[in-house]
Amino acid sequence: MFFIQTILDQIAAPPIKGSLVFPGIYGDAQTPIEKRKRVAMEDQNIKKRVRRLVKSMGHSVDSNITNRYIDAFPLAQQMEFNSRLLKLKS
Repeated sequence: MFFIQTILDQIAAPPIKGSLVFPGIYGDAQTPIEKRKRVAMEDQNIKKRVRRLVKSMGHSVDSNITNRYIDAFPLAQQMEFNSRLLKLKS
């Protein structure tokens, strides 16, 4: 929560009910299509920055973390664990 609050404190507009949190994203866009394009561009910029951050922390962004853990177990053992979790009878 602290990280998000820091971002809001630094670059968000003052909190006013019904107003945009980051109005600067629109820049000089006037039409809904132009605004949508600007939001999509900013979204892509954010994703790239997050990926770089995640990689710099030593995490993988190219694979599903859960699958990496699960794949370490043979299929029969995975099924046994699933059955236990779901309380299924063998």
